[in-house]
Amino acid sequence: MISDWANQFKRQVLDSEYELSTEYIRSKKWYVRIIAGYMNPMIAEWVADAAKSTAGRLIGLAFGYQEDAETTSLEKSADSIVKYMFDTSHCYSIITTELEEFVIYKDQANRFLIFSGDRNFLSRAYRCSDDAVKQMFDWWVDGDDDEDDLRRVWRKYMGNE
Repeated sequence: MISDWANQFKRQVLDSEYELSTEYIRSKKWYVRIIAGYMNPMIAEWVADAAKSTAGRLIGLAFGYQEDAETTSLEKSADSIVKYMFDTSHCYSIITTELEEFVIYKDQANRFLIFSGDRNFLSRAYRCSDDAVKQMFDWWVDGDDDEDDLRRVWRKYMGNE
């Protein structure tokens, strides 16, 4: 049953801070990109393109803190991804495939996205260099009310600033 899988998957990929587990990422030998802000139509188009190269069915998981995950089957299209992120803007959400080929995580406050997968997926899902990702992150968070916490998230996944 998909809801059983979803809750087991959620327990496996989240850490005690309800963020994507660094141990899970390491176990998959994946890379990470942190994007400050939310899923916009341009990024959703890139994600949809990258998802089309995966074998599994696209699945969204939405959940509140210490709540069961609700699953949604998604089309591998920008419209479907943007609509899903809008519909789940009030909670945590994850986009993955049934084969767990990548994970895109959104925090409950819509402050950042964590893209995690192999290099090929990441280069298609967020089309810019690692340097550009860092520069855009810095521009977004500089002076933000949550700047300290957003920089903590960057350090957690990307290392020192």
